[in-house]
Amino acid sequence: MTPINKEDEYTFEKLDVTIEPTYSQENLDQINRLYVAAYTLKKEPEHIKLYASRLAKSPNQANQYIGKYSLVKALKEEGYEQIDEEYKDLVKFFRNQSIKDPTDLAAVSFRVQCYIDMKEYDNAEKLCSLLSDELKNPLLEEINKAKTGGTD
Repeated sequence: MTPINKEDEYTFEKLDVTIEPTYSQENLDQINRLYVAAYTLKKEPEHIKLYASRLAKSPNQANQYIGKYSLVKALKEEGYEQIDEEYKDLVKFFRNQSIKDPTDLAAVSFRVQCYIDMKEYDNAEKLCSLLSDELKNPLLEEINKAKTGGTD
């Protein structure tokens, strides 16, 4: 740190609080992803739901996937009674995305994650067989951890 001479006088301009910032959609998505990540670490599903629902409405497909999955995961953590139906709908959504675009590996990965969350490990492993080793191996590790009770 640079020492400041107390004899020198410094003036600082204050920010104009009347100006409202405008953000691009990309910036808003980044902000929402950061909030989802932060509240996931803090385990605060009520806040995750707010920002995940915003992401789910994003025009960017990857952000939609993150938002939709995070929203259902937060509902699960809150103990939502009809979580099985929510997961089935989400799996159906990701399956349809894979049908529309067979090269969409993100949809397959999220589908695998849904099966892990639903404890349907056989379905998760079958889907993993469609992926390259680079994508398959981390998911298989997660499946094995979940089977042994390492994750929920």
